[in-house]
Amino acid sequence: MNLMMLLAVLSLCFVASGAIFATLVGFMMIGEVNRKRDGDNQIPYFSFSPLQTLKRLGLPREYSRLYPNGHLHIYFFIALAVMLIAVFGLGFFINHMGTAAPAIPHVR
Repeated sequence: MNLMMLLAVLSLCFVASGAIFATLVGFMMIGEVNRKRDGDNQIPYFSFSPLQTLKRLGLPREYSRLYPNGHLHIYFFIALAVMLIAVFGLGFFINHMGTAAPAIPHVR
C-alpha cells in the first residue's frame, strides 16, 4: 500500500466521520428546537417531504436564536467543513493515484 492509497483511505474515514457527527449533532439540534415548540409545529427526525426539508435547512439559525449560548450549531458547521475538506482531499488523492499509476503493459 503506497502513501496515496493510505491518504485516500484516511480521507474516506474523515468523510464518514464528519457525516456521522454532523447527522448526530443535527438530531440533537432537532431535539432541542422541538423542546421549545408546541406539538403540531415540531420538526420530525425523519421525513421525505419538501416542506420538512425546508424546515430543516433553517435549523442551525433557529437553534442559535432559541439557544444563544448553545454550541451545537457551531459543532454542526465544523463537522460539515471537515467532511467537505476531506471530500476534496479524497478526490485529489484518487485523481493522483489514477494519474501516477504506471502504465499497464500490453501483452501480445
